[in-house]
Amino acid sequence: MVQELENVILEQNLVLHNYVDFAAFDKIDEGSVGIVYKSMWKNKLMVALKCLKINIKPEEKEFQQFVRELQILPKVSQHRNIVKLYGVTKDPSEEYYKIILQFAEDGNLRDYLTKQLSNLKWTDKYRIAKEIALGLEFLHYNNIAHRDLINDATLNSNSAIFGTPAYIEPQCLKDSGYVRNKKSDIFSLGFVLWEISSCRKPFQSFKSACEIQMLIFEGKRETPVNGTPQRYVELYTLCWDDSPEKRPDIKKVLEILNKPFVNDSRYLLP
Repeated sequence: MVQELENVILEQNLVLHNYVDFAAFDKIDEGSVGIVYKSMWKNKLMVALKCLKINIKPEEKEFQQFVRELQILPKVSQHRNIVKLYGVTKDPSEEYYKIILQFAEDGNLRDYLTKQLSNLKWTDKYRIAKEIALGLEFLHYNNIAHRDLINDATLNSNSAIFGTPAYIEPQCLKDSGYVRNKKSDIFSLGFVLWEISSCRKPFQSFKSACEIQMLIFEGKRETPVNGTPQRYVELYTLCWDDSPEKRPDIKKVLEILNKPFVNDSRYLLP
């Protein structure tokens, strides 16, 4: 496993930083692929360190996803709405590489929305939605499908959404061999937009992932929150359509987000 990762690191010209320069490791998230820690770098910069889980083998899809992230991040991390990549480091005691990423001070989007619930106005929500869409547009422009808006901390500006099966498009539930693509990202974005409008995670009353997946499979979606501009509702409804062909591309999403939503001045962008 180590050799395969080292080959990718060399191919991508990733900078290998000294592990002793990192301190105060605090676990902040864990997904299907890896674990993310918060750490102080050289006693002056807080960063996020993402590493593979120790029981993942090279032939498993989680390992390939980790490799894919190492291959993609150098190409896209210069965009202001995507987290900055600083390089990699290796714990000599474990022989495991960790990806060094910019640390989002306000946490992921869900944390941010929860903390700012009483302070957010619609202009703030539109701004957040546009920042996320702009980051996704940059990926799609470079012919990269994110494929995992749920767990990856790739998007910056508090835009990473952590873990809910509601973001997995129906095609993945109908066909285990289905490969997520740009249209899959748009489906997930639909739920991101709804979560921004509601400041809560989708189907939060359901505790079981299987229950939520069944709802999605059956075509069930969340309901609009009172006060949501109608065109915004129409946008995320179109994004999470069961049929990939009916979903807009990211340019169309941004085109809609850049227009005033209603004549009521409370909802107009500045």
